[in-house]
Amino acid sequence: MTHRFFSSLARRAAAVLGGTVLASALLGAPAAQAQNLRGLSNADGTIQCEYGDVGGTYIRCHSPGARATRTECNPPNYLVPRVQYSNGESWADCFNQGLSVTNFKKLRPGEVFQFKELAVIADLQGGLHLVSPSGYAGYVGKTAIDDASGMGKVSSRAV
Repeated sequence: MTHRFFSSLARRAAAVLGGTVLASALLGAPAAQAQNLRGLSNADGTIQCEYGDVGGTYIRCHSPGARATRTECNPPNYLVPRVQYSNGESWADCFNQGLSVTNFKKLRPGEVFQFKELAVIADLQGGLHLVSPSGYAGYVGKTAIDDASGMGKVSSRAV
């Protein structure tokens, strides 16, 4: 009887300890990833991005000023317009969290920043264009954002 009690107690302790180790591993993973992210912005800092290797090439850019054309990205302290590129795909939408980086490399107009296969090009209006090997991946401007479908608008934004 005593042997069964201690055997059962040992199994329960192992299950609890294993669950604790698994939970701390899962909860610690995002923090470890966030430490590898770096910051990028346009020249005046009104557009901010974080980028890094998070299971592949990753960049997320926020433009609070793009609420002018993305009215669904309100209220201001809750949602922000963003463009994200991850593992060869890009999309534009609203996001409900801030960036995890606080220091940003500022891109001057005309400057090109390369991270792995992705190029970020700063235009003369302070917007950032994302270009991948498969083509145009997105635009993050002071008053607008677009995913790859915004390619037709590039010429009017880049001058």
